Amino acid sequence: MRRTTRTPRAGIGAVAATAALLLAACGTGGTSDGGGAAGGGTAATNTACIFTNGTRISIGTLGGSRSRADAINNSGIVVGQSLHNNSSAEHAFMYANGVMTDLGTLGGAESFANGINDAGVIVGASPRADGRTYSFRMANGIMIDLGGLGNSPYGNFAYDINNLGQIVGSASNVDHDDRAYLYENGMMKDLNSLLLPGSGLELTHATAINELGQIVGTG
Repeated sequence: MRRTTRTPRAGIGAVAATAALLLAACGTGGTSDGGGAAGGGTAATNTACIFTNGTRISIGTLGGSRSRADAINNSGIVVGQSLHNNSSAEHAFMYANGVMTDLGTLGGAESFANGINDAGVIVGASPRADGRTYSFRMANGIMIDLGGLGNSPYGNFAYDINNLGQIVGSASNVDHDDRAYLYENGMMKDLNSLLLPGSGLELTHATAINELGQIVGTG
């Protein structure tokens, strides 16, 4: 399962979408529906920050030497990942009300938080104890493994969630090929199944989804 960055975001074939890339003085990072931007580590401090109203605010780490912010919602809650207690392992975090919280893992050493909606539901990915990385959805402090794509024994990675709870990402199918997916109503669907026959397109990574259900990614 190959992890990809969320920015810049490219259109998936004929799927209509509009996406904004926010660049803050603290670096590149996720997007916000509100007035702030969450950014990757600064050159000076290598820590995640919030850039709002002309002010850059470093939000620290989980005890390690660096952190990265990937998304922020309208309530100003930031998610991303940070080196954990000076180890080489990164853990997903949520930053709210001045406090950075370690979100834990699915049983492996690392985790990554990539998206958050206005209900505070977080999505990302983490290795299981067997080392294979799977998407997670986290709400009310409970991290849920989204499972595989169909009968595939291979992993996947969630990148974004909208306010309808629809999740998008990339999953390895039974042939170990990357496929863009949409997860809704408890099911993970290969977006390639929605393409017209003979289109010649192959969708590999779905990296963002808006409130209209429009998706962007790569393929």
